[in-house]
Parts: sequence; structure tokens; C-alpha cells
Amino acid sequence: MPKKDRKKSRREMYGKGTQKRVKDSYDKSGAGGGGILRDDIEGGQFWQAKDGENLIDIIPYFAGALDPDSAHVKEGDDVYNVQVFAHGRVGPREQMMVCRAFTIGEKCPACEYRKKLLKEQSTDEDTIDNLKVSRYPRVIYNVVSYNSSGEEDKGVQIWHTSTYLMERFLGSLAKNPRMKGGGYEAFTDFSHPDQDVGKSISFTRQGKAQSTEFIGIKFVDRDYDISDEILEAAFILDECLHIPTYDQAYTIYWGESDEDKYDATAARGHGVEGEIKDDETIEDEEKVKSITRERKRKKKEEPEEVIEEDEGCPHGGTFGTDIDEIDACNEICDKEKWKECAQERDRMDEEKEKKKKEKEDGGTGRRGTGRRR
Repeated sequence: MPKKDRKKSRREMYGKGTQKRVKDSYDKSGAGGGGILRDDIEGGQFWQAKDGENLIDIIPYFAGALDPDSAHVKEGDDVYNVQVFAHGRVGPREQMMVCRAFTIGEKCPACEYRKKLLKEQSTDEDTIDNLKVSRYPRVIYNVVSYNSSGEEDKGVQIWHTSTYLMERFLGSLAKNPRMKGGGYEAFTDFSHPDQDVGKSISFTRQGKAQSTEFIGIKFVDRDYDISDEILEAAFILDECLHIPTYDQAYTIYWGESDEDKYDATAARGHGVEGEIKDDETIEDEEKVKSITRERKRKKKEEPEEVIEEDEGCPHGGTFGTDIDEIDACNEICDKEKWKECAQERDRMDEEKEKKKKEKEDGGTGRRGTGRRR
């Protein structure tokens, strides 16, 4: 496929892709880099919302070949963000780490350890909870901040935050309730560079650390176009991600290579309290739902016969418990059966969490109100 001529008609190429990205993010949200971004981004400056009022433009860019959402984003598409699932600050350095399992559908050592503890019915519930991946992914934008003349002079900066705090609200704001059908045309293309289409975003940041929240999020009409200079300065955000290899992730989590044997009991505590602890993270207040995960499957020259069963694991494993623990999960398991197994595993986790809360509440069965993180 020929590459787009970015200099010849860059402005004209924005529109359909970014508008579709708003819809995709809206659909998903119903459901510094901190280790998620590379540390060698040339010219990269990281933006952080200040206390009080903030005014920004989100700048679109053309996707590279590394966007994790490859089912919806192809190289050269015009987009305005990239999203990844992450584990909280883990390992000896207590850093945030992209979850390989939920982000790209490949093995993740942190997830493997959590599944091992669950399978063994471990009483180390703190570590099990710490390693759970939030259903709200992290989101990265290119932004220009108008909080001060100094901020504006910095030009395009990279903003890493939570979809819980920002993206889910943008999707709701962008949806036009007067337009029926749910297609991308029903969404405001707020990152579009032209003033008669795009919008600035205003919001107020309040709270500190784990209680941080963004309130009063709204679109503001622009009386200017985003300049070609700004568009050219936007980072290709998928190329800025640090998605570790399995060995790199293993070293981040355990502090040693995969070749070294580890003592599971001695390694406890590598997860930290909370799913993801940084100054812009909030704990889910709703019941955790199953996350639809897309996996890369190995192609087989000759398909193997699969025994069809209405219930249970058709490959000899324990349904809901042995997911991704046996070879058949990644090689010959039917996609729908795998999804059902993943949902059953999540249901079992939720049931265990419910029993834990009931025990903490003295057996009354009361549910907590949800503590912000």
C-alpha cells in the first residue's frame, strides 16, 4: 500500500479516522510515562494537568505500525490516542508495566503469577488483588496546553492519563443524541484540525494523588485552525510505547531473568497496593465486568479435530481455572469457548472478592462504596 503524502495534503487527510476513533473509544470506555512509554523519545515533553482549570487541544496524528488495537487501527490511519492495559507499579523498582496479555494477547509473567496463585488457592489475596488489571486502560494523547503562554510555547506534549478520568467522558460528550444508528458520523470529531469541526477541551482538576479527578469536562469552540507546524510536530504515539518482551517483563516484575529460578513466597509483595497507583488513577467503583480480549493464534496447516461440548473444557482442563495454562488454549481452542472460559474465570474472581468483602464486613454482605485511587 503506497504511503500517504503527509506534506502534500496532510490537513485534508484528517477526519474519518479520528472521528471513528472517538466512537471506538466511546464503545470501549463503557467498559511522565511511568514505564509505559519509552525513555528515549526524541524531543518528548510530558504534560500534566495542573490543579484548577485546564484548556487543551488534542492533536491528531497518523498511526504507525505498532498500535495494539490492530483490529481497528491500521498504519497510516488518522487517530488521536493510543490505549494500553497496565499493571500497577510492580517489581523492585515499583514501575508501571504494560500488560502483555490484555494489550496484545500474549503471555504476561505478572498475569501468569496471579493465575498461579489463584490456581493454588493462595491466601495471599493482597498480591492477587494488586496484580489485577483494571478494565479501564491507560490512554496517551498529543496535546497543546493553553494554561499559560509558557505552556503554549512548548508546543506538542505527551499526556498519559486514565480512560476513567478523561476518555470515557470525551466519548459521551462527543456523541450526538439527535443522530441515530450509532455510526461514527454521530460523534463530534473534536481532534480535527479545522476550527469548524474540531473543539478545544476545558476541564478542572481537583484532588491530590489517589483522589484526583477531572470535573466540568466540556468542548469549547475554536476560532483558529491547528497549524501545519503543530500537526507535523505530533508524535506517532504507538511508536512511543514500551511494550516489553516476555523476558523484559519478567525481569521488570521479578528483578531477574526468566532463566533464573524463583522462590514464589520470597517474591511476594512485588505488586504494590492498588491496581495502578499514580496521581491520576481511580479504583473502579462499578462491578468488574469481563474484558473482551483479542488473542493472536498460531496458524496450523492441518486443523485438529475439536471435541464439541456444551459445558466445561473440551480439552481436558478445568473450565474457568486452567485458561491459558494448557497448550490447547492458544492452539486449537474455539474462540467463543475461550471467551466463555475467560468470563467464568472473571466470575470466579468476583465471587472470591465478594466473599472477601463479606468477611471484612462481618458477614453482613454489605458492599463498600468504592474508594478512589
